[in-house]
Amino acid sequence: VFPNPVLDKIYITRSSTSSTIDVYSVLGKKINTIRISEKGTIDFSLYKKGVYLLDIDGYVQRVIKN
Repeated sequence: VFPNPVLDKIYITRSSTSSTIDVYSVLGKKINTIRISEKGTIDFSLYKKGVYLLDIDGYVQRVIKN
């Protein structure tokens, strides 16, 4: 998952062909669910500044939106 902190887009490279990504607020509220391909991107431009948690097939990554 890069870049972190993010401005507009997050790039995710996975070994599997597709992934389901759940986006959570830092308080644990589910905000969105996204399906991406092996080399996918997530448009983060509409998210407010703050800290988010990405659950990528069970692996949780903290992301900071500037």
